[in-house]
This record gives sequence, structure tokens and C-alpha cells, in this order.
Amino acid sequence: MKKKYKKKKNKNFEKIIFALFLAGFSNFFMLYFSQPILSFFSKKFYLSPIESSLSLSVSTACMAIGTLFSSFLADFFGRKKVIFLSLLLSILFTFFSIFANSWNQIILFRALVGFFLSGVTPISIIYLSEEIDASSLSKSIGLYISGNTIGGFSGRLFSSIGIHYFSWKILFLLIGLFSFFLIIIFYYYLPESKNFKSSNITLKSLKDNFLFQITNEKIVLLFIIGFFTMGSFVAVFNYINYRLSIMPFHLSSKSISFISSIYLVGIYFSQKSSNLVKKNGIFKILIISLILMIIGLFLTFWNYLLIIFFGLLLFSSGFFLCHSVISNLVSYFSLKFKIFISPLYFFFYYMGASILGTLNGYIWFKFDWFGVIEFLTICLLISIIAILRLKKLIK
Repeated sequence: MKKKYKKKKNKNFEKIIFALFLAGFSNFFMLYFSQPILSFFSKKFYLSPIESSLSLSVSTACMAIGTLFSSFLADFFGRKKVIFLSLLLSILFTFFSIFANSWNQIILFRALVGFFLSGVTPISIIYLSEEIDASSLSKSIGLYISGNTIGGFSGRLFSSIGIHYFSWKILFLLIGLFSFFLIIIFYYYLPESKNFKSSNITLKSLKDNFLFQITNEKIVLLFIIGFFTMGSFVAVFNYINYRLSIMPFHLSSKSISFISSIYLVGIYFSQKSSNLVKKNGIFKILIISLILMIIGLFLTFWNYLLIIFFGLLLFSSGFFLCHSVISNLVSYFSLKFKIFISPLYFFFYYMGASILGTLNGYIWFKFDWFGVIEFLTICLLISIIAILRLKKLIK
């Protein structure tokens, strides 16, 4: 698993960023399009909010599991092939969902979609770490995350509007077709890896790599931050739709769909994070991002739409800023320790989305929205403690 890193030329920088932007877009387009139509599934299949949230929670859980295998496959077959096959198989199972006749069958196909999407984000980060020189790496990761953000926003917006004009099966078909079109362009533009060399992986190297990561406190702290921040983010947007659809708002699903526009702040912060870090320092920016998330959370408690919207804007800004900075730290530690940390990091990242995304359904049911706010605030405070501990260790 160990790699020898050298200074890399980036004459194909634009092609690489464009291709991986499309890969990230397709990845999150297919993953998150089900989130704004959870309430539709609730009515269609007579589900509780917790049951309908499984269409996303199961996907992210299987995505987390898949990340544990994706990097090893990429070591054998190459980065580009694994990213492409991951997207292609995910599209295939999105198409298969059309033939589902029950909620359990939909969940099964969504689980398989999530499992195969696991080969996109961690391998894209590894590809960038290998092919882009250190001076441009932070910028390239920010641009890649922008693709994730726009893809997630577009998938949510498309499904929330499209469900009013098409059946859910036609919606799945259109999403699959559009994603297939994007990955063909991705495969054409992404250059083959120049700094990749196939590895001979043994059980001993796998064990040593795993043990090193879970016993290294600095790396474990990154896992904790990823778990709680991503889990909090998904939990809020899983259930805010339900909050806005009942008293005192009674918003239609079409009106609620425009909440997805908040995700676009992620584009700004993903690209500006490196400059903010240079001016203010990593840990100051991380603390500020978590404080923004907590303030935004509490603003969603008020029964005023403008305040809720502003709260979600602050919450999302903090999340995307934190995510961009932590992704760069993952790349930094990967280079420092000469191992790939991103697969295990994204395992905890997506597992947080699955576990907290589902768990908060029970909290919402038992304690209403303020219970969700209280629980997620505790999660984010744990992340702040982890950041402060990481700062102390790095000094």
C-alpha cells in the first residue's frame, strides 16, 4: 500500500479537474436525488419518515462499506477504470430500480447503488493526490468538491420538481440516462494515471495499514470529525422537509425543493477554503465552521421561514467549509504517512450520514425538531473537541 510520491507536473490540470468534476457531479446526483422526495415515498408506500429515509441511509451505509474495498481494487486495476466502473454499475442499478414493485426492492437497489458509488470519491482524492502537484492540490480538491455540491443540489432539485410531472420510475430512468451521458464524457477527458503503479497487496500490508490508521490519534480524530459533521448535515436535510410540510408552514413539496439552492454556498466555500486557511490557519477556520453549523441549527428552531432559511444557509456554509479543509488534511496525512487514508476516512464519513441520518428520525418522532437540534449540537461539540485535540497534537 505504500507509495513513493514525487513532484508532479500538472499540464493536464484542466482536463483532470473537468473530468473529476463530472464524476463528482454524477456521484452525488445519483446518491442524493432521493432525499427531497422522502415524503413522496412515505405517501406512496405508507411509510414513516424513518422508513422512507432508508432510501438514503442504506445507500450511504453501503457506500461506507464499499470504500473499504475500493482503494484495493484501484491498486490492481487503476484509478480511472475503478471510478468509471463504479459509476457505470451505479447507473445500472438505478435502471434496475424501475422494475421494483415494493419498497424493499427499492431499498435493495439503492443499497447496491450506494455500494458501487463508493469507488468514486476516495479514488478521485487519491488520483488528485498522485497526479496534481502539492501547490495546486488544495485548489483541485476544492474544485472537485464543487462538483459534488452541484451534483447533490441538481439531483435534489431535479427530483423534487420532476416528481410533479413524472412517475417515480420515469424519474429514476431520466436520472440514470443523464448520469450515463456524463460518465462517457468523464472517461473521454480523464487522462490515464502517470504516477500510479500497481501494488502487490498482502494480508499483512492490509492489516498493518488498518492498524496504523486506527491507532494513530491524529488520523482517528479526522474520522471522528467526518463522522459527526456529515451525519449532522444529512440528518438536518433529511427531516427539515417534514418540518416545513407541517404546522405552521404547510409548504408544498415543490416549494420545499428550493431549499436545495442553499447547497450552492458549498461551491463558494469549497473554492475559497484554501485562501481562508492561508490567512487564518486551519484550526481557526475549522472551529469557525463548526460554530456556524451550531448557530445555524438553533436558528431553524424559530417558526419564521426567513430565519430558518438563513439558519440553513449558515449551517451549510459551515459544513462545506469544514469538509473542504478536512479533505485537504486527509490528503496531507496521506502524503505524510505514505498511505491512503481517504478510503477509511470516507467509511466513517458516509457511515455518519447513514447512522445519524436514521437515528434522528427516532429523535424527531419522540422529541420534535428541538430534540434534533439538541442531539446534533452535542455531535458538533464533540467535533470541536476533536479539532482542539488535533491542534494540540500537531503543534
